[in-house]
Amino acid sequence: MQIIFWICYYVKCFINMVYALTKTLYNRYILHSKNYVKKFLSHNKTKYKPKIKINDYLYLIKLSGNYYSMGKQYGIKTKTIIKRDKEIMTNFIIKNQTIFNKKIPKKYRENNIFISLKKYAKDLVKYMNKDILEFTKGVAYSTNIDYNELIYINLFTDITDNHCILLSKKINGKTFNMRTLDFGIPLLTHCLTVFKPKNKKPYINLAPSIFFGCCTGVSETIFFGESFYDIALDNQISINGMPYHHFSHLILSECETIDDANKLLSNLDRKSNLQLLISDRQKSKMYLSSKNKFLVQQDSDKQDIIFSVTPNEKSNFNKNFHYLDSIQNIIDFFIPNTKSGELHIMMNYGDNLYISVTTKFFQSYNNNFYKFSIKKLIK
Repeated sequence: MQIIFWICYYVKCFINMVYALTKTLYNRYILHSKNYVKKFLSHNKTKYKPKIKINDYLYLIKLSGNYYSMGKQYGIKTKTIIKRDKEIMTNFIIKNQTIFNKKIPKKYRENNIFISLKKYAKDLVKYMNKDILEFTKGVAYSTNIDYNELIYINLFTDITDNHCILLSKKINGKTFNMRTLDFGIPLLTHCLTVFKPKNKKPYINLAPSIFFGCCTGVSETIFFGESFYDIALDNQISINGMPYHHFSHLILSECETIDDANKLLSNLDRKSNLQLLISDRQKSKMYLSSKNKFLVQQDSDKQDIIFSVTPNEKSNFNKNFHYLDSIQNIIDFFIPNTKSGELHIMMNYGDNLYISVTTKFFQSYNNNFYKFSIKKLIK
């Protein structure tokens, strides 16, 4: 059955690559979310309002309070979606465990990958962001899903080593940031989730419904994106430290500037090996992060474009950089030409977000984008 899954997956990828070459046959356009935002904000004062459907694979969710309370709210609003996506991911991980188990260090490796993840989680829990653990407990309570199962599925992303695309550039005096999620997993539903934590800064996260960590997020002042980096900065790889999808919540909820984020990350127990894009609207930096080293790799004060792609992708990106002159050209030409975004794309330009997710037939780089005002979302 898994052979059939991977055949279908790569056929879909191939069809989308061909389809991107014929972009003039299909008009990818920006869908303004004004009505959605108005409808959503009109329900702002009610604590447990239903989710807002943007399309079949994207929902807008707004949460407030402490993290346990927000977890309960999230679970109530997305219960059906989370239960479905949890079963999809559990089956996917189990059926492909011979592939993924090889990436788990031998000290944790067992024949059953969930036992491997259980052993890993036992050592990792002391490094985790306590707020996100509380959030997960809230989700578990309101969905009646086992808390540990949710933890193990969320830690699965730590062992995949997938390389996502990061990019930042000044366009007409405003900073443009982009992060894609590129990984071969089954079709999942995404949530654009607005967090308004008590006594912290509000922020927005884009992720598949079952993943509670933040890999692509933005606040009013900070943009955060992450990718795994394949060159060891230390003599050995360390997987014991705060997961990137946990410390990203700290950065977005506590930091105003890159300097704030730099100070926070410098003092954390970090894991190997990560590439982090952090932007504060004035400037952007790409960091290389490992257990013992934290380095600035690229700086917008020193170069026009900051970006991270695989060596195989770099040549194609260089050929299409001239399209980075407007949002519409980026959507119409740069993204489909570079095939950026197998699962989702978040772009931030000025006060606006542009979101695209993969649907039944089209991967995110071939799909329409939804435009959101950050200020209106977190108002």
